Amino acid sequence: MNNQEKLDKMRYLRTQETINLLMKKMQDGKIDYKRLSKTDKVLDVKYVGKIELEGEFKDIYAIIEQFSQETGSSIETVKLIKYVTEELQTIAINREDDKFKKAFVTQDFMEDKADIESQINELDVEDPILDLNEMEKEQIEELAKTLGVRPEDIKELDEIDMSQELDIQQKDGEMETITETEFQKLNLKEETNLGQSIKGETLENKLGLKEEGIDDAEKLVRVTATSANKYLENPTSEQDVFVVTRRNGPPVILGENILEPDSREGTNPIGNDSVTINNDGTATREAVTSSYKIVHGNGNEYIRTGYDENSGKEIKYSMYSPEENKYIDTELETNRTMPQDSGVRQWLNDQHEGTREAQDTENRFQVHEKFAEQEVEVEGIDNDLDNNPHEHNETKDEITLEDKIPNTDLTWEELASKLGYRGSDRLEKTVEKFEQECEENPNKENQEIIEDMEEEINEEYRGTLSR
Repeated sequence: MNNQEKLDKMRYLRTQETINLLMKKMQDGKIDYKRLSKTDKVLDVKYVGKIELEGEFKDIYAIIEQFSQETGSSIETVKLIKYVTEELQTIAINREDDKFKKAFVTQDFMEDKADIESQINELDVEDPILDLNEMEKEQIEELAKTLGVRPEDIKELDEIDMSQELDIQQKDGEMETITETEFQKLNLKEETNLGQSIKGETLENKLGLKEEGIDDAEKLVRVTATSANKYLENPTSEQDVFVVTRRNGPPVILGENILEPDSREGTNPIGNDSVTINNDGTATREAVTSSYKIVHGNGNEYIRTGYDENSGKEIKYSMYSPEENKYIDTELETNRTMPQDSGVRQWLNDQHEGTREAQDTENRFQVHEKFAEQEVEVEGIDNDLDNNPHEHNETKDEITLEDKIPNTDLTWEELASKLGYRGSDRLEKTVEKFEQECEENPNKENQEIIEDMEEEINEEYRGTLSR
């Protein structure tokens, strides 16, 4: 592997080990993820050389990680050095406070303990062959020098692969190129799988890059505008600038012929939120920080960004519903995200179903959101009506007459009484009636729906009296 391949591998190892580290803690119960991610994390990854393992030579990486553990009434921070293969197979471990001296072989390799221990302890962690932190620092410094800004001004660079399959019109606008030397050492934080399927096309095709003369695109990189304005003939006041790296040509700063500022939201739509399908399979309402229309799309497709609940920024593919005036965002998988849930992959693999898809998804989300105070899952709002994870007739078994209807002060028992339902099946009948009203009135709050139901009953009663 060349240095760039090693760099990509070390980034991958950092991400996967961080996920493993946090998942172990989170299995013990509900834990504040944001707090945990500050104390339990991978600090650095170093390529330290090769050792002979089970008859073949393997590349070995030293992962420097930090985690917290309770010691009596206090919390202690521990730092470990884990020696792993590129498949994240842990060979040996030692504590950083041992000053990188003696590493202890893990249980899986005890048969060759002495030999492996000897080889591992010959590796120099203090002076490694490659150091991820140092390489990324050099990239930032090189980019800062190229752009004529201070290193601390380069705050964020998010990258996703151009071959992501996605859905994205043409308009006059110019692209500008920068030299490979100026761009080759970017500190790329996020990137996605080139073959990822999103609504039947690759992101490269949806952006219409080939039509614009770019037929060798590799990556789509989000760069803060302050970092790129140095190279723009007309500096932008927008929040983001998108750059395409290429296999055989210089990087290209995209113009508004490919991605144009969202005229509905503006490029600083902070405070606005939309339904986001997250990589863990849940759907929540989340704020966005920037929004750009995909010019070569169907007129209702966007690339949007927002703060990831786990780390940094997330880049989203978005469908817009003109009927609902709402966006449905889907988090794109990157090297910094949790592995994508199978339900989310299926949602992205589904063929685009036209402009009503966003509207239908928003309506289904609103019904689930109104009906129960629980996380909405992607299977509950996607196009497959047979995979609903909790049909509401199953949910009835999980609630009681004494439970309050979400976002109201009324219990199911009280609503049943208002509706005139009696007997052992009154809960089931009440829930079914409430769900029907939610589906017919997706834009109304629960309290308003109940008031309408009461008014309907009163109207019927008054009609009976007048006969």
